Amino acid sequence: MKLSDEIFKRYILIEYNLIPYGFNKDDNGYSFNKPIHNNEFELVVRVENSLLSAKLIDKEFNDEFDQIN
Repeated sequence: MKLSDEIFKRYILIEYNLIPYGFNKDDNGYSFNKPIHNNEFELVVRVENSLLSAKLIDKEFNDEFDQIN
């Protein structure tokens, strides 16, 4: 089990609260994209079926960092 799953398992997701924080609704859930570190990286956070996932992408090489949690 991921650390984020362990931390958030006690919380109830209230989906309509995601929109004010910058999440966008799509067919499968909600997503939040944010360029960081002088636009060199992009943080992608997804909430789908009440599960949280995140990834960090190096935009120059389009590589995903696997070690982020």
